Amino acid sequence: MRKIFFLFVAVLLTANIMAERTANVIGNLNNYKYFYVVPTSGVTSSSGAHGSVYGGSYGISGNVYSGATKTIVPSDAIGGYLMQHGYNLLSSVVPEKADETLIVTYGYIGRRQLSTFSYASCIIIQMRNAQTQDLVASYETEGCGSDETEDIHLAIQSALELFTYSMSPIVIVDVVATYKNYLIVTCTNKTIYPVNNVELKITYTLDGEVIHNQFYSSNARIGINDQSRLTIYRDKVARNRKYEVQVEIINYK
Repeated sequence: MRKIFFLFVAVLLTANIMAERTANVIGNLNNYKYFYVVPTSGVTSSSGAHGSVYGGSYGISGNVYSGATKTIVPSDAIGGYLMQHGYNLLSSVVPEKADETLIVTYGYIGRRQLSTFSYASCIIIQMRNAQTQDLVASYETEGCGSDETEDIHLAIQSALELFTYSMSPIVIVDVVATYKNYLIVTCTNKTIYPVNNVELKITYTLDGEVIHNQFYSSNARIGINDQSRLTIYRDKVARNRKYEVQVEIINYK
């Protein structure tokens, strides 16, 4: 039984990795100050009926697990996220603010089979100019959780994460460890597209004085919200433990 349990954990993790998301940003989202979310009805499901390690219908426990009923209202989840992140949420479109307002709509696309035992729920979130009705941005994402309610919750979170990255895309670099001959850094992709190349500038200083600048380029592919761990060998002139190390990203594509 123990081997079966770990097998299903592996299946679930694989399914999560396979979940897809895409973004299509046409206009400048920073031109908008207000958001109106079109109300939606709720989605209700009973946990344990989804084909994952949370249920017993696939040989894990021998009994079918019947969990509590859960409901999610997509428009409430979207509105809550926007409010939590400091955006101005309107209860209705104000005519004099229409050109600075995005109308946010939610749609359910359907389910996609990920493996023999699991599937993902697919959703779309669109944002349109309230005055012209022109499409400004669109996000299609998937979520795979313990039931359909959690699926949709994860998919909405994924879509709104892409929206956040659309507002201020960035690749973040962090120094994990420094040694005499090399240093270890991580690059995290906070944009809406995969990054295929990152150029770094490494500055070595001593008592505030710049001793040496080193440039490094990595062609490691970094997916959306993924992280790449890099080992960078220091130039020979900079192999001194006393030097302070600063790393910055000068370009990515």
